[in-house]
Amino acid sequence: MLLNLEQSWKVKELYPKPIMIPKEDYEIKGFRGNAIFPGSILFESDGEVKIYYGAADTTVCLATTDKDELLNLFSDSDKK
Repeated sequence: MLLNLEQSWKVKELYPKPIMIPKEDYEIKGFRGNAIFPGSILFESDGEVKIYYGAADTTVCLATTDKDELLNLFSDSDKK
């Protein structure tokens, strides 16, 4: 979701689909199988986005993407 910068409790836009789903064995098998959940998101100065997330309550993982790729999801969601 995108939040208002000045009033962070206000949701500006909500993407209608999950941006991450469990696929790997370490995300599917574990204490809470078939579950992933974000823990922290870091925005690097070069535009890289690092998403630290938990998988199946047994593993901490890192996914990376590009800031523009994430923001484009919201501009494309009108067309879906």
